Amino acid sequence: MKSIQDSFSVVMAGSWNPGIFTRPEWLIENLAKNNESDIQIAMPLNDPNNNTPRISFDDQHLFVNHGNIRIAPGTTDVGSLKKSCELSKTILTLLKHTPVVALGINFAYQEKSEDLSEKVNQLLTPVDEAELGINCQGVVKSTKVVRKIALQDAVLNLDISKLEDKSVTLSFNFHREILAEDDPVRVLNDVESMVDKYFELTKEICTKVFDLQLDEE
Repeated sequence: MKSIQDSFSVVMAGSWNPGIFTRPEWLIENLAKNNESDIQIAMPLNDPNNNTPRISFDDQHLFVNHGNIRIAPGTTDVGSLKKSCELSKTILTLLKHTPVVALGINFAYQEKSEDLSEKVNQLLTPVDEAELGINCQGVVKSTKVVRKIALQDAVLNLDISKLEDKSVTLSFNFHREILAEDDPVRVLNDVESMVDKYFELTKEICTKVFDLQLDEE
């Protein structure tokens, strides 16, 4: 089972102005490590439903729309994800008047169909699948199971999805709401301190709950 590129990320839900982040001079002055950082802004080409640009510099990728900012490091490792947290705190500090309602830490993994455990196959093969296909005169192309788990410090939203090619993804979102009286930077500090624990929990769920083996990065 492999981690999915760009899936390790920090998400800040709120009311953002995407135009600020498409100005290279502002990014260089406020977010980049130095004046020599290479700022790249790319628009998605193959998804007509997605018009969110990918803004890249210093091995970090920003995806900014009106509802949220997602920051994903260039590599799927905890150290790089913590750098994404630091960049997120810089943005929260600079744009402190932006309403922020929630923060999230995300991880995702994918397993090929031939390596799926019996547990996962049973979970994602509902009893009505064959019958649905027959009655609809079609084929069930994807199946998703969703779990919402209350932790002591966050809510874990876990999605287990079987795709059309029969591979499976496990997506983990550790969600923290921000109340009106909360300081978003302080909450993000708390979240950042839990990144290692969250990462270990994703691995434990993959291996101990679903009998899936994570590949060494």
